[in-house]
Parts: sequence; C-alpha cells; structure tokens
Amino acid sequence: MAKKKSNSYICSVCDATFPTWMGQCSKCESWNMIVEISDELLDDSMESFSQPIEEVVANFDTAPVAISDPEVSRAIDGGVVAGSTLLIGGEPGIGKSTLALLLAKDAVGSGGRVLYVTGEESKEQVAARVVRCGLDTDGLEVIATSNIEKVVSTKVKYALVVVDSIQAISDSSIESPPGSINQVRQCSSLLSAFARRTKTPVVILSHVTKDGSIAGPKQLEHLVDSVFVLEGERSGSSRSLRSLKNRFGRVSEVGYLKMSSKGIRADQDFVASALVDRRSGAYGSAVTAIRDGLRVRLVEIQTLVVPTAKESPKRIFNGIASVRGGMIIGVLDHYIKLRSERFDIFVSVAGGVSIDDPASDLALAAAITSAITKLPIAKEVALFGEVGLTGEVRRVPLAYERYLELERHGFSTVIAPRSSDIDEVRVPGQIDIRTVSEALLAGRLIKSHNENV
Repeated sequence: MAKKKSNSYICSVCDATFPTWMGQCSKCESWNMIVEISDELLDDSMESFSQPIEEVVANFDTAPVAISDPEVSRAIDGGVVAGSTLLIGGEPGIGKSTLALLLAKDAVGSGGRVLYVTGEESKEQVAARVVRCGLDTDGLEVIATSNIEKVVSTKVKYALVVVDSIQAISDSSIESPPGSINQVRQCSSLLSAFARRTKTPVVILSHVTKDGSIAGPKQLEHLVDSVFVLEGERSGSSRSLRSLKNRFGRVSEVGYLKMSSKGIRADQDFVASALVDRRSGAYGSAVTAIRDGLRVRLVEIQTLVVPTAKESPKRIFNGIASVRGGMIIGVLDHYIKLRSERFDIFVSVAGGVSIDDPASDLALAAAITSAITKLPIAKEVALFGEVGLTGEVRRVPLAYERYLELERHGFSTVIAPRSSDIDEVRVPGQIDIRTVSEALLAGRLIKSHNENV
C-alpha cells in the first residue's frame, strides 16, 4: 500500500529542494518556479533493514529478454534485464514506437505478456502499426491512458511494459501539465520503482530537445538503468541506436538499423554504405576508417580545388570542422610546400556524414594533396591517422579494428602509423608511416621528400 510522506518543494529550473515554499530560488535566483511535490513510496512492507547478499544472488533472475535483431541486441548489449528501466529518446517520427514494438515482439515470442501504454496515440493507431510491422499480437495488450497510477497499480505480471511517451504521462497528485519537469521526474520515479518492485522491465520513450539531448530534467537519465538515443534523418531510411548509459552492458555501443514499410531491422551494409557510389580513379578522393562509438565505419572524403587569383581563397568544409581543415592545409603548405593559396578548396564528406574523429586527418591531407597534384589515390588504398602540427602522424585508438574493417571491404593497402595494439598481429598490406610526407610518398601523391622536421 502506498504511504504518503510529507510534501517538499523543488525548483523547476535547477532542482533545488526546500522544506517550505519560497518566492525566489536561493540557488538559481528564479522567481515563482518553486512547486510542491509529493513523495510516495509504492512499497512499505520491508520486514528487515538488510538482507544477506547470498539470498539476493540466489533469488536474482539473470535471464534477460533476448533480442532477435542483431544490431539492436548489440546496442542494448545482450537483452532487457528483469526489473530494469530503459529510456529511448529520439526526434518525432524517427521510429521510437516501431523500435519499442520490436522489443515487445521478442518479449511476446518468449511466452510473456506485454503492456503497451500509449499516451499520445489511440489504440487503433498502435494496432495499425502492429499490423504494418507484421507482429504477432498474441500476448500484446494496449491501454490508452495518461494516468500513471493506472500503470503502476496493475496486478498483472508482464514480461515487458512500454510507456509511449513519458511526456504524455502525468501524476494526478501534481498540479502541472504532462511533460513538465515535475511530471516527468515524478512519473519516471514511479515507473522505476514499479520495475524494481515487480521485476518487470520497463521501456520508456522520450522526446529530445533541439540539440538532440533527452527532454526533461537531467534526473530522468539518473533514475533509469539505461539510456539510448535513436538517430537518423527522418527523410532517409538509415538509423543508429546509440547507448549513452547502460548499467548492465557497455556504453557507446552503436547498432545500425534501417527503417522500411515493414518496420525497423538491422542494416548489415551500413558500415560501408557511404562508399557505394564512389568513383574509381578520381583525384581528390580518399577513404578512411572513423570511430563511431565502439565501432568502425568507412567514409569517403572528397576535395575539389579551383584556381583563383584572389588574395583570400575560399575554404569550404562540409562534414569536417573548418578549424581542423585549416590546420591540415597549414601543415601541407609548411612541410610539403603545397602552395594551397593558389586555389579555392572545397571539402565534403560523402553521404552527409559529420566527422569528429582526428583519425581522419591523414585521409583529408591526402585528398587535398591529390586534388592539387591531380594524382589519384589507388582504389585499394585507404589512410588513417591524426596529423600533428609538427608534421608527425600520431597513433589512434581501435587501429587493429580499422585495419580489419578496411581489409574486409577490399582495401589491400592501408597507410597509417604503427600502433601498439597490432604489434602481435601483422595486417597484410599495412604501410607504417611516421610523418605526413612519408604517407603522401607511400600513396604516390608527391614525388620527393620535402619535409623539414
């Protein structure tokens, strides 16, 4: 039985708490943002203060809900653990509800019952999505409500509960609209307590802000056990499920998915999808392997140079930070006398990919040099490494994984600095270099060694 404790007051801006109401928050100095909240306990039947850990281990059910899709399973790292709460965020229309139904399908497939709580859509809309995705409806139940009390007071044992979404659910004891900071905090706290008490895994869907972060108070991410973000362009089909927090698995794991009329599924070709339309023999093109979380994907960097007589030539970078690109051009001008001031330089990462991995520096340098010297990089050659201001090429993480991914996609020659994690295993076709000049010489983009370091 729920036991009501004394009320407290909290600031909706900075989460500071107070024993009584105040007009101005003494922490963030906001006016009229302090509201009253109630702290309810769902279970007050604790018979003893502590319990031997051996008993906890003996009674702990370690078997998670298995996930059939390999990419979703990789991102969530194994499965949905009993009694855990998973938070999945994403932009409207990105596929959060479809992904939740995929998890529900696996829970139903294991013989359990699943409750789908929809606060934004009608039951008929959920049913239409279930039919479109071709899911098994045996064991799948739906309730259209925005009342959190109905959800957490259920006596039915479910294998999975999906709440779509946390911004549409509210607690009647709080006088604020659904989606407000206090409502999101209270409802997520009740759902987390419900999951632990009943050992029922709960999947919570959430909106995101304009900058891509989870909407609501930061406390929301602390209350749940795992946080995932579903990313991608709504106009395209590619999606990625990224792990930001996981108490039961690895963080920064990424699963590559594809959205279709039949639902969401693994995208086995995503790693090299940016290379599908690559033009062989074109100068100004270089392939590199970048880090994406704990995974490696391949991208193509393209460069176009146009002769100019202007005192300030153009430098346009798409998908690469302009500061980083300007630094690479400066290194090339200083150490190999490239004389880039004669050209307007346009750089783009194919496929609309944005790169923040410094391992792409060497490929960028090679693409710019290739465009100016009009010497193409061989189709089977790829490069990676971080370029320093003294002309050296520095080691990068996941070097061995990058070599293997490039080799798997047909790149027989890889120009990169030797890394300690491949000392024991020699990768066929690797060319160890130490400086930018050595790398460009190995790629046959310059004809003499002009470096002065």
